[in-house]
Amino acid sequence: MLAPVESTVARWNALRGLRALGGGPLPRVTAPSLEGLEVRVPAQEDVSVEALEERFHALLREHATYRDRLEGERVQPGDALCVDTWGIAAGRLIPRSARAGAWMELRPVPELPGLAEALCGARVGQRVEVPVMLPEMHPVPRLRGARALWCVTVRKAREVTLPDPQSADFLRAVGRGETVEEVLSALALELEEALADKRWGTAQELVLDEVVRRTAVLAPGWLVDDEIHRRWSETEGQELQALAFGPQVRVESLETWLKDPATRAEAERRVRISLALEALAERDQLVPSPERLRRTLRDATGALGLPPTEGERMDLLDGAGADLAWQLTAVGYVMDRARIHFEEPWVPQN
Repeated sequence: MLAPVESTVARWNALRGLRALGGGPLPRVTAPSLEGLEVRVPAQEDVSVEALEERFHALLREHATYRDRLEGERVQPGDALCVDTWGIAAGRLIPRSARAGAWMELRPVPELPGLAEALCGARVGQRVEVPVMLPEMHPVPRLRGARALWCVTVRKAREVTLPDPQSADFLRAVGRGETVEEVLSALALELEEALADKRWGTAQELVLDEVVRRTAVLAPGWLVDDEIHRRWSETEGQELQALAFGPQVRVESLETWLKDPATRAEAERRVRISLALEALAERDQLVPSPERLRRTLRDATGALGLPPTEGERMDLLDGAGADLAWQLTAVGYVMDRARIHFEEPWVPQN
């Protein structure tokens, strides 16, 4: 399942970073007991009408026709835009707001009210600065309800012509039914399967949290700092470099990540999980099978950022592939020994 593989790749990256560090000795870890390992997974909502409508809209755009707009041509609602964008609040870059060459549909963005409306009519190649009010649910508490300036450069734009959803050509191309109603039913099933995968991913994370709770290991501050620095370098650090921001902005960005309590908590969690799994693998002598190695390279090359053809050529004994296969083996070993209870949604009785 994709979600567990992606989260395992994140933990594998954390462990790979730990092995390359020289900031101090790694803490000694005693592998935890897996006896009586049990978790409850909360019930989740069913597929919403809004989610179904959004998926159908995305399907229409997948089968739309596109025309590249010329330099200087004005963009219109529904266009596909390639943009460089970042936000500034209180004189500083908003964390995780920088994007270089990101594609977006030109339509209202609930998280940034007024942004799409201000971009309508902008010219390809133009930079637009839009004042916005950040929502009260912004992930950075100090920025909730704050005034911000969003800077957007429209690098490219494509005019999008959606197909007639009732047309035989569209229905044939989609291959999910002979009517719109049948297509919607098929999409609903796909979304339900995606929710089931997500729920299994939640179960896995809850099990690993319980494993960490049973493991007497603390992640030193320098270890957490290095993990945050690594993740920043792979994400926002790369975006800021692509956008040609200077050293001062990059230093301020990294400092914001390092001081953010939620970012620190998640980094510490990844480190502790990796250390606990490594201790379990050593104690119980877990060794990935050749089939696990092959499956790892086949399923996770996308998460590793490798094209499938390159992944297929990787030596099965390559350190990267073997380490990731080991992580997947360790996670599977733990999950096989856990009792997982999925709570059912409450249904009111008449």
